[in-house]
Amino acid sequence: MRILHHGAVNGVTGSCHQLYMNDSNSVLIDCGLFQGSEAAGYTGPIYATEASAALLPLVIEDALKVGVTRDHKLIQACLSLLNNQLIPEPYQK
Repeated sequence: MRILHHGAVNGVTGSCHQLYMNDSNSVLIDCGLFQGSEAAGYTGPIYATEASAALLPLVIEDALKVGVTRDHKLIQACLSLLNNQLIPEPYQK
């Protein structure tokens, strides 16, 4: 196993860490919102506990309004994309 740090290396926003289980399997962990220009976004599945999945759209909506835009159509488009990618998983101890 190894961890690759993609974001928040030279700043405090946009944290993103990739945990490699082997050469062909990995997951992104703690993907924060980057506050600046980005050429492309992540389009794969987002796995989260059911509680985190319930809160994530609210957090993202707030972050977009505070740091990116107040354009309602753009925010709804982002939230729609998020909801299509979000896969809630039950929390198990």
